[in-house]
Amino acid sequence: MKIKKGSAMIYVILMLAVLFTTSVIAMQITLASLKQSSSFYQKNQAYYYADSSTEKILYFLDAIADEARGYANSYCYTPSGAPNLDNPEIKTIYENFLNDKNKENYETEIRNIFREKYVEYLDEFFNNNSSYSINKQVKLGENSYTINGTWENWKNNIKNILVNSDFEVDFKIVRDLEEDSDEYKRIFKNISKNNLTSYLKSRYPLETLLVKIKLKNSDVQRYMVTTFEFNPFRDKAFATENKKVYRGYNGLLDYALISGRNIIIANGNSTLTIKGDIYAKGTGNKIEENKPYENYGGVLVGIDSDAIQNLKSNKVSENPTNIASMDTSTGNLIVEGNIYSGYVDKSKNFISGFVRTVTPNSKIEVKQNQNGQGGDVWCHSIITDEKVNSSNITIKNAYIADNVSLYAKNSKINIDNELISYEEANNNTNYNSSSSIVINDTTSKLRIGGRVILFGVAFVDELVKGNNPFKTLETTAINPNFIVYNYNKKNYGEYFSDYILKGNEAFNLSLFEPILSAPVSKSMGFLLDYLYYSKLNNENFDYQYDFGNSIEFNETKISESYFPYFFIANNKIYKLGSGNIESFNDLNTIKSKLTELKQEDGLSEDAAKDESRKKKDEILEKIYFKDKGLDSNSFLDYLDLDFLNSLPDKKIEIIGNKTYVLIQDGDIEIQDLKNYDGYNVFLYSTGNITLNSSGETKVYGTIISMGDLIVKGKNITIEANKENSKKLLNYYSNEEKEDCQKFYRFTAKGITADDYYEQEIYAGLEEKAKTNILIKSKRQVVTK
Repeated sequence: MKIKKGSAMIYVILMLAVLFTTSVIAMQITLASLKQSSSFYQKNQAYYYADSSTEKILYFLDAIADEARGYANSYCYTPSGAPNLDNPEIKTIYENFLNDKNKENYETEIRNIFREKYVEYLDEFFNNNSSYSINKQVKLGENSYTINGTWENWKNNIKNILVNSDFEVDFKIVRDLEEDSDEYKRIFKNISKNNLTSYLKSRYPLETLLVKIKLKNSDVQRYMVTTFEFNPFRDKAFATENKKVYRGYNGLLDYALISGRNIIIANGNSTLTIKGDIYAKGTGNKIEENKPYENYGGVLVGIDSDAIQNLKSNKVSENPTNIASMDTSTGNLIVEGNIYSGYVDKSKNFISGFVRTVTPNSKIEVKQNQNGQGGDVWCHSIITDEKVNSSNITIKNAYIADNVSLYAKNSKINIDNELISYEEANNNTNYNSSSSIVINDTTSKLRIGGRVILFGVAFVDELVKGNNPFKTLETTAINPNFIVYNYNKKNYGEYFSDYILKGNEAFNLSLFEPILSAPVSKSMGFLLDYLYYSKLNNENFDYQYDFGNSIEFNETKISESYFPYFFIANNKIYKLGSGNIESFNDLNTIKSKLTELKQEDGLSEDAAKDESRKKKDEILEKIYFKDKGLDSNSFLDYLDLDFLNSLPDKKIEIIGNKTYVLIQDGDIEIQDLKNYDGYNVFLYSTGNITLNSSGETKVYGTIISMGDLIVKGKNITIEANKENSKKLLNYYSNEEKEDCQKFYRFTAKGITADDYYEQEIYAGLEEKAKTNILIKSKRQVVTK
């Protein structure tokens, strides 16, 4: 029994020893596992710190690269995205593209230049070149940081931003490391530095960021190595489709010239060529004053001292400026577009707006442009002044309120197509607008190629009694016109009131019968009698009448024409319709003695008035400028004059990139427009504008004067090309950005969405890249 008990004890002791040994081993294993687990946690923690720090540093590097992108973009493109033609290198490439239309070559060359400038900026920045320093605010999470300087400044600021109580952080870019340094060899072993960093201009920059993290509570440290490419456009340097920018347009820039008073051409033997429309409000007197034509302004070609004095005497003008004395000069004007001149008073009487040749040998030609548009004159009257021998006016269509008048000798007015009045002369408020033809010398000639719609009632301003004008019912072409009213006069008191016809002492006609009661038959008879006796007994007439060929009229257009009284053309007397013609004084005998009196059927009175009213609506749209998209009564409603007056010097001026803008309060005098040859121009003055040139000059744009607009000098061409005008309106220059914004603000009042400025940004560089960083690889490196 004792032996058995002893054996059991030994077994128990052995078992306890085994258990103890096993327990000790298990405890050691557990402690080692815990220690290993803690090491794994620290290493993972170091990895995440390194990774998050890397992302923050890359965010700042992306902001730096975005500055480089802006630098390269501004070198190649304007802020709106168009090619930067201020840059000779870009201009040459773009002009080559316009010539050869090789899109692929153009994109490749621009892409290469963009990349080169992008690389240049980053290379110089990281080289700590102060000329490429960056001052930028970077928003990181909820915080914003402003950093100024080169890479060294940025690197130190970023390190301060990354300071943390749990770890130490340091970072470098590989370009800052020496390839034979211990740190480089420890991290990158035998990898060539050229594979990790490169700033060759033939490719986008390659760089490697090395971020080192060391935990403060242990000796654990990690490196995060990220190789990336600075590339704002990833795999696409350009968008696949061209971008388009749409902006509104100010229709006022459709006009080449606009004047709140008169347009005066005094260029001698040179020629002013206008490619576009022109408008002159004109100056004049109140309609009831009935001043002669020389007191009215509008578009005047040629000038002398008498004309200047007559213009200065005008009493109706919303602008106080007056032209100074000018030397006598002929003028030559060619308009490839339309002329609009005149304005309407409160009673809708059409005032001023005369298109005149003022001095001998002056010429006006209004014709269609190369697109078949234009050639029309809309005005009060078209006139060759009395002393302007050998002057010519040639136009396509004439739309008038009053007269087409040839007062001068050896002059011509040629109307290729139609002559239509937009005033009916049907009441006391517009009696002065009595559409007629006046030819005062048989050496001058009027040719009309199309239909004629005239109402032929002229008011003779010398004959007024008791404010009642006499409705003369004149012919539309009696030569010498006004003299017929003064023939064979007898003096009864202070008025020459009775007119007695030769051969019929019993027939008297008072010129002072009120406008509404003058007997039509008497007036018609008087004119026929005058024509008859001027042919039958011309020795007793102090002014001999000759039918001649002063007016050439297209007889095939009779059926489309209207003139209610007489029309003498082609050596014939025409009367449309039979109304208002009565047989007295032996009309048949008179007709047989005359060369010919042809009674023809033309438009009815109602149809003629419908045509006239349509034209009146058209001219009202034009001179109110309502056809430009706004409910306006003046071209000034398209410009922000209050904004101009708010500027300290009341002036906006831009000069650069073949662009000249001058807007100012007061007169503008361009001594030599030749200095701006080939420029896009916009001139605006609250006073007068005077243009001169030393040689042949062409500019594109719009010139607006609230006063008189005077053109002198050598041959000048002013073209209101719409596409050029749209570009001019949206012109932008970094150097003059404030004035560019002021210019746009000044014109913005008249900008509408009816006509868009569409700018194509060729090859479509994006305005802002989402990121400038393209990650090539990211890896953790364990050294301890």
